[in-house]
Amino acid sequence: MCIKLEKLQRWLPAKNFLAASYGIAVHFSDRHANYYTAWSYVTKEDECSEESEVHPDLKTFNRPATMNAHVAMCRSRRAKVRENVEECEDSDEDCIEGEEISGNCKPKKGKKRKRLSAFEFSQIIVEKGLKNRTDALAFAQIQKDEGKPNLAEFIVNRGVKTVNEVIATAWEMEGANLKKQRMAKSRLEILEEAANES
Repeated sequence: MCIKLEKLQRWLPAKNFLAASYGIAVHFSDRHANYYTAWSYVTKEDECSEESEVHPDLKTFNRPATMNAHVAMCRSRRAKVRENVEECEDSDEDCIEGEEISGNCKPKKGKKRKRLSAFEFSQIIVEKGLKNRTDALAFAQIQKDEGKPNLAEFIVNRGVKTVNEVIATAWEMEGANLKKQRMAKSRLEILEEAANES
């Protein structure tokens, strides 16, 4: 599929959603010089390609007059990306995985610091008894002051919604067995247990 957008768009959330919800693996690319080259690429082997109703007839047109300028601009952009990658590899700085920071800068192999996963964060939540985002922020600040920024980076990079979801899921998972056992009991058994406890 080839789409012309009016503004920049991040595709990682859409890619993850399609993979998790429907098992569809997709690849997004912005490496084409212009819309014409992207359109040519997606239609070159598809005789039954579909186009929107207002789509111009590009099959009867030659390459755009600005093609050489677009190609030169793409080459210049890629050269800058390569420079940024080399700079990043020469430094000890880490780049955020899965995001375009400083022109797709990627750390050199062996220097990449392991990022905290949502599952690892959930384990910390339960282990340290962090009940909400404020508790997590306070503990993350303590960790950061001790030279351990992973937790703080996770909270800042993932955003409020994700952090709250992980906290809620962590405690839901922690109490799942007790809840399951309680659901298996009759109301009479629950009342008897409550009476014995009091």
